[in-house]
Amino acid sequence: MHSKISTLTILIVMLSLLFTIGSNDSSSACECALSPTPLEQLDRSTAVFSGTVIDISESVGPYAPELSYQVTFDVERSWKGEFDKPTIVHTGLDSGVCGYPFEKGENYLVYVHESENRLETDTCSRTKPLANAQEDLNALGTELKVYKLNVDNQIFNIPYAIVNADVGKIEADLYSNSIYISMRSHDDGTLELTIPRNLVDSKSDNEDHGWLILIDGEEVRDHREIRTSACFRTISINFHGGAEEIDVMPDLAYILDDIPRLATEVSPVSFATDMVPYIRGQAIRVTGCTKSLSEN
Repeated sequence: MHSKISTLTILIVMLSLLFTIGSNDSSSACECALSPTPLEQLDRSTAVFSGTVIDISESVGPYAPELSYQVTFDVERSWKGEFDKPTIVHTGLDSGVCGYPFEKGENYLVYVHESENRLETDTCSRTKPLANAQEDLNALGTELKVYKLNVDNQIFNIPYAIVNADVGKIEADLYSNSIYISMRSHDDGTLELTIPRNLVDSKSDNEDHGWLILIDGEEVRDHREIRTSACFRTISINFHGGAEEIDVMPDLAYILDDIPRLATEVSPVSFATDMVPYIRGQAIRVTGCTKSLSEN
């Protein structure tokens, strides 16, 4: 009888230990939601870059150093965001708190988010060694850059990516609600442009409308809106080799559909300028407000 009780006691103790260990593991283990696609992760991240780890140390500052590491990167390429050289990213101490196991001297593709004024990443992001990131690199494509546009002493960040061309200048005309991009194109290519809604937008009665795109003064239809959010709209525009300017403005076709007389019954308008005589058929852009010569 005593032997049976002892055996039963041992079994109960072992089961209790197993239950305790299992409970501790499940409570401390990192749990991630379904992995997003590269472009979804790009959209969710504060910044995305590739770079080499040059140092790993315990985090310092207002955070307990035993809870995380700070990893110093030499950033080589950016798809989103701007970086100092070097750049510090924080991650958890181990996999139990979703810390990413970076190794010094290795190259990584890193997706980071901002928290408490510092950059962080974890194993739930698509952060990985650069050698294993071909799927992400194919999806991310051309490097994203940011053009800082000064309008009335207010700085607007304009993220863009361009293939087979170089952007010279980006300007905004608030009177015509338009953006102008000057460029030097080497071949047929694509411009992906992200426009802040508080700078230029195409909408009416809180409803988004399409865009009118001109390339060197000629309207084109080879464009599409690929992303929208509460603050930004991103347009992908295909252009031909040799293109020098892209104009982006609200598409007012829906207004002309409502008032068809505007398209057919507008009287000719004359303008006085100080330019030398125009050539017949030359394209001219006119911005601003006009009034009839008969008005006082």
